[in-house]
Amino acid sequence: MKEFVINIIITAVPIVITATLAGLGWLYKHEREKRLLAEQQLFDKKYAFYAEILEFFFRIMQGKSYSDEKTKSKMWEFNKGLYLYASHSVLTNYQDWMYENRNYKSQNSNSVKKLLNGVCKIIIAIREDMVHEKKQINNESILKHLLVDYDISKEKGIL
Repeated sequence: MKEFVINIIITAVPIVITATLAGLGWLYKHEREKRLLAEQQLFDKKYAFYAEILEFFFRIMQGKSYSDEKTKSKMWEFNKGLYLYASHSVLTNYQDWMYENRNYKSQNSNSVKKLLNGVCKIIIAIREDMVHEKKQINNESILKHLLVDYDISKEKGIL
C-alpha cells in the first residue's frame, strides 16, 4: 500500500508541476500581451499629441497664425495632453517656455530669442521622448531648418 501511494505521488507530482508551470506561462504571456497593447496605444496617443504640438509651432513659424482666442484655447488643450502623455522633460520644458513667454513682446530681440530657444528645447525633449535618445540635433540645427531667414536673423542679433 505504501509503495502504491509513493508511485502515485511520483507520477502525479511532475504532472501537477508541469500543469502549474504551463498555466503560469500562459498567464504571463496573456498579461504581457495586454501590457504591450496598452503601451502601444499610449505610444500612439502620445505620438499624435506630439505631432499636434509640433504642427502648432511649425504653423506659427511659417507666419500662419491663429486668432488670439484660438491660440489660448490650443495652449490649454496642450496642457491636458501634456499631463496625460508627455514625459517629465517635455512637460517641464513646455511649462518653462510658457512661463518665460507669458508677456511676449515681439519687438524685443531678446524675447524672440527666448521664444525660439524654448520651442527648440521642447522639440528636442519630444524627440528624446520618442526614442531619439542620441542628441545629434541642437537648437541651431532646428532653427536653420525651420527659419527661412535664419542667417539674416543671426546677423541682426535676433537669434
